[in-house]
Amino acid sequence: HVITEVYSRNPTHAAKLCDKLYEAKVLSKPDFTQAKAEILILSVKDDAISAVLPLIRARSNQIIVHTSGATPLSALKVVQIAYGVFYPVQ
Repeated sequence: HVITEVYSRNPTHAAKLCDKLYEAKVLSKPDFTQAKAEILILSVKDDAISAVLPLIRARSNQIIVHTSGATPLSALKVVQIAYGVFYPVQ
């Protein structure tokens, strides 16, 4: 799989990550409706998940996942698309 888009509240952080990826571009807002991505990975601090989720725009055929080991899957119930969790490997 290829990472195609990156959004960060800090555009400099997003640009640094994109520099390390072959085909990624920086998004200025968390609107993934025109993105190539099929899976959206929400990788933020645990306590930021509930604040960030309402800002994300996605297509109905995309999947959003979080990477928090302490946040339950049910935290993503507010999104209107498929969702899941990638638990961190210890």
